[in-house]
Parts: sequence; structure tokens; C-alpha cells
Amino acid sequence: MSRSLISCGAVKCVIILFTAIGIVLFATESSWCDLDTLWTKCYGPNVSASASSVLQTGDSGYIMVGSTYFGGDNSDLYVVRSDANGDSLWTRTYGYSAFEGAQSISPTLDGKYIIVGNTYDTQGAGNNMWLVKMDVWGDTLWAKGYGSESAEYAFDGQQTLDGGFIMGGITSKPNDGYDWMLVKTDPNGNTTANWTYGGSGNDYLQSIDNASDGGYILAGNGWATLVKVDSIGAVIWSVDLSPNSVELYSVQQTSDGGYIAVGSKSLPGYRIKCYMLKTDSTGTIQWSRAYGPGAQYDWSIAYSVQQTTDGGFIFAGFSGGAYDVDSVYIVKTDNAGVEEWSGIYGRPYLDAVAKCVRQTTDGGYIVAGYVDGDAWLLKFGVSCCDVNMTPDTYPINIFPGGLFGLTGFIANPTPDPMITDVWVGVDYLNVFYQLYQFNNLGLNPSQFLSAHIVQHVPNYAPLGTYKYVAYCGDYQSNKCDSAFFNFTVVGGRIEGGYDAWTLEGGFDAGNTPNEYAVGSFPNPFNASTTITYALPTAGNVNLEVYNLAGQKVATLVNEYNEAGQHNVTWDAANYSSGIYFCKLSAGEKVFTERMTLLK
Repeated sequence: MSRSLISCGAVKCVIILFTAIGIVLFATESSWCDLDTLWTKCYGPNVSASASSVLQTGDSGYIMVGSTYFGGDNSDLYVVRSDANGDSLWTRTYGYSAFEGAQSISPTLDGKYIIVGNTYDTQGAGNNMWLVKMDVWGDTLWAKGYGSESAEYAFDGQQTLDGGFIMGGITSKPNDGYDWMLVKTDPNGNTTANWTYGGSGNDYLQSIDNASDGGYILAGNGWATLVKVDSIGAVIWSVDLSPNSVELYSVQQTSDGGYIAVGSKSLPGYRIKCYMLKTDSTGTIQWSRAYGPGAQYDWSIAYSVQQTTDGGFIFAGFSGGAYDVDSVYIVKTDNAGVEEWSGIYGRPYLDAVAKCVRQTTDGGYIVAGYVDGDAWLLKFGVSCCDVNMTPDTYPINIFPGGLFGLTGFIANPTPDPMITDVWVGVDYLNVFYQLYQFNNLGLNPSQFLSAHIVQHVPNYAPLGTYKYVAYCGDYQSNKCDSAFFNFTVVGGRIEGGYDAWTLEGGFDAGNTPNEYAVGSFPNPFNASTTITYALPTAGNVNLEVYNLAGQKVATLVNEYNEAGQHNVTWDAANYSSGIYFCKLSAGEKVFTERMTLLK
């Protein structure tokens, strides 16, 4: 049996979690807090592929870019569009020479996408920067190369505040080595300016972000580490941490006008740690920290960083040394860079690297990279429910037409009331067949429900191994947690056995609460809130809302209710901000819940 939620707290634990594609999670001494591994997906044609960047789309799906390789050093630019659960909707490849690949994707002001990458000019110019504008269906609007007889490589870019585009990367020097290079274009991709920066050695520009004043923040290594330039490419200030063996790979402007950047720092003994620094708007370093998952990992590098909605930061990259492979390394910190949780993801003897991490609109995170030669996405979610299953006996070997029993659990691990859906099904030959759905289960803080379930297996079920899977969350948009166990259909059919995947019991039957309870979520709220209440016995129920002066402002329920979980929505759009109380009267019992309306 496997679970997708591992809560280690601050204690040391070593846990192995096998997901649908066999990814293994090694939890370190750090806390995982309330984050769930929702799903992981691999993508690629019948050749190897890698992902370098990912965005969430307006419909809560994702668009990922990278490269797909088809022999030698040949490759094409690779794009995958998926739904909210990571299932591919369409894929595109772009290429017309020996080598094309993508480094980043970002939205444009007109609702399209711009992809920054590289292409090889077969006419003799060598490698060039490449800019591809694409619509939401993956169709190319235009694609342009930028370079000279020297080799140029782009590593990052985006649309600028004036509607044009900026690319950052490197250009080869006449006498060997590379310099930093910026290319600025107009909205149609026509070059308007290019600037180079560098010293006598090799200089690599790895990341670029728009600054709120119209300039740009640059990060890399070589002649400097962090550089601020104005809108015409003139250097305003620079920070050189190269003497401290620091290399930066990702930079972003922060909400306070400063900058956050991540990369690596070399330490004595041939060890490398992830490195993150925070500066103010003038480049003065406010703090810097090194991070690593443990002594067994000899090297760690951070490739992507983003400020999170709570003011903290999340970065992703890889760590190597353990098992002689690279494993995905993810760290979440507070606004001072103090680690809140971290984790290692990988497969024994196979490399896994994260190239991009982004926070999603549901408060979770999406990570893009590669594992075992495939482009790869990993989705984290904020804990909103906890589902588990325990079979009556295990292992389960059953004849077609037979049955097996299990106990299902659904819990609310949060301090707020919630309403969640639960749906179950079987996974056979990597295809999920949904069987049952239980909607709108109300759970008070720290409450759990359990139910005994008997699952019938039809006599037409093919022989083989199945997964019995349960999900909880919002059925329409978000899988918040999952659990599964395996069962095997063996032998001949049972004469007169069951002829359908029918189920007896469930979370909407036999789940009688042990005591009365009332709660509301969200609280505080704006416009509307859902009030949940639990009844251990059936009876007449009255649910009313009062203001702070003790005046009744709404009657939400006044009727006979069966025992169980109930919920009702209070639309307070026509009420003024303030403190309200919902009052639950059931028989001789009276309970109240304080609610705050904010507008």
C-alpha cells in the first residue's frame, strides 16, 4: 500500500514512496509541512527528452518546453500542453536543422507565448539564439534566429515592458571563451539592440528578469555574478561573487524591489552546495545562505527560484553523490532564507534534475525537468484533505466475479472546516477507470470519517494486477491527495458471480458523527462562506445567523435533518463587514460559530 502524503514533522525519517511512474521520494530531516505529492508525469516520443521551463495556463493546465533528442547531438524544440492533472492535450516539435531546443517559455501581452532557445544555422553561421512566438494551440506565429559567424547561445528571456523581447545568453570571443550577451527586439522579433559584457575569461549569462524601472537584472558567472542594467544596456551596478566560488543560474525581482538569485557555491573538499542570496534594489546583499540535503550528497545546484505568495522563496535543482546519481532537490524557505522544508526526489541509478519551479494558483507548485531520459513534471499541492485505505486482507488474490473488503478514511488535517469530494476507481494497464464518486463531504478541523466498503469484481474482469485508487479534493479541478493498493484477478470465473463493478457502503452511507459540531470556511470571508455542521442523531435543526448586536439577520436551515454531515452556503453580499455568529440549534443542544465578514 502507498500514500502520497508523508508528514515527517521535524524528526528524522527515511521514507520511500513509489508513484505511478516509479519515482522515489527520500524525505530528509527537514519538515514536509502540509505539502502533498499530487502527481508526476513523464513525456517524450520514442526518444529521450528534457524539460527546461513550465507555465500554468489560464485553465489551470500547464505548458512545458524543452528538447527532444533523436540521435547524436540532433534535437528539436519540444512543447507539451497538459490539463490540470498533467495529462497531455497536445505536443509539438519544431526544428529544421541539426539542433534546436528551448530554454524558457513566458506569456506575452497579447495572450500568446514566447519561447527562447537555440538553433543551428546550417548555412555556416553556427549556433544562434532563437526566438519563437507561438499561439495557445502550439502553432508558430514567427520564429527568428539571432547571431553572427560566432556561436551564440540563449539561456533565458521574456517580453519587456515596452512590448518587445529580451534574450540573455553568451557569444563566443574571437580568441576563445564567451562573453555575456543581451539581444533586444521589437514586438515582431526584429533586433533593436545587442550588448555584450565580459572580462578576459569565460563569462556565462544564465538568467534575466525585467526590473520595474524598465531595466534588467542579470545573473551568471565570470566577470560578474549579479548585474543591473538600464533599458539601454548600461551597467548601473554589479556584484562579483566569483572569488567566493559562486555561480548564479536564476534571478527574479522581489516584491520589495530587491532581487533573489540562486545557484551554487563551491566549498573545500570538492563539495558544492545550493546558494541563495537576497539583495536590495541597489545590489547590497541583505543575506545569503548555502543549502544541501545531507553529507551523503557531494554536490547540489539550484537552477530556478521564485518568490512565493507568503513572501518566502522556493528553489529547485539537483543534488548528487548518493547512489552515484543526480536527484531532484527542492527547498522552500521563509523571507529570510531560513529553510521551512525540503526534499529529494529520484530513482536509484537514474538521474533526475529539476530545471524550473513555479507556484500554481491553488497555492501548490509545479516542477519541470527530466528523469531517466524523459521530460518530467511534478505537481505539489497544499494539503486540503487526507485519504487512506486499508484492505481487510492483503495480499488480495480474487477470482473474476468475487469481492474484497476495505476500510476507507477521509480526514481534514487543517485548522479550518472543509468540504471535499472522494472518488475511487481501478487502474489497469495504466488506464484509470472511475467507479464511484462521493460528493461534498463536510469535515470539521481534525475530523475524520471512516467507512467499510465491499468492492465487487465483475466476472468479465481480465486477469492481471490492478490498482484500487482513491482520490480526494475538488472533483472538477484538483486532486488533493490519493491512496492505492494492488489486487490481482486470478483463476477462472465464479459461476453466478458479480457482473459489474458494484460497491456496497461508502462515505455517503453509515458515517454518523460522534458529536455535534459547527464550523465555517473560509473564515474570515468575503461575500460568502460555507457553514458545515455535524449531527450524531436525526432531528429538527435550526441554523441562524446573528450580528454583533444580537439581531438575527438570516435563517439558513429550519427543518428535519438526518444524522450525518451537512453544509449550507451563506451569501452575505448584501451585508456589511463585521462580526457575525451562526447558531445551530438541534433538540436541546445549541452551538455557535464566530464568523468575520471582510469587504
